[in-house]
Amino acid sequence: MQDGESISRMEEKYLKYGTTLAQSVISTIPVYTMQCGKLPANVCQKFDKITRDFIWGSTPDHRKIHLVNWEEVCLIKKLGGLRIRQMKDANKALLAKPAWKILKKDSTGWCASYLLSRSSNSLFSLCLIQADSALWKDILYGFHTLQLGLKWRS
Repeated sequence: MQDGESISRMEEKYLKYGTTLAQSVISTIPVYTMQCGKLPANVCQKFDKITRDFIWGSTPDHRKIHLVNWEEVCLIKKLGGLRIRQMKDANKALLAKPAWKILKKDSTGWCASYLLSRSSNSLFSLCLIQADSALWKDILYGFHTLQLGLKWRS
């Protein structure tokens, strides 16, 4: 019985090590790119797969059994998860940052000049048009994510 307990403790230790490593290394590799634009869904899925395989200990030659649903692993620790961020969600959050800066009027001159060129002084009144650059489409995507979490004070 003691051997089984020590093996269980070793597995728990390596799982903690693996999740820490996954959070601090694997999930931070694409951060700069995710701040600059929306990643394609297949790229996010590939990064999530790399993270899953690393945590579960799977290799290209040997796939291990996943005993817990990945969505449960991604939950916050209070809800029983390991707080692994999915790339799609991290990308949304990082794209909301420039939108937040624009809302706070903390952005550079090019944002203000773009808003003026669209005859608008706020992101709230903007909608996508065909001529928008990929960067602005991504900023508006981040803004829509930001709107979901905004609460207005009276």
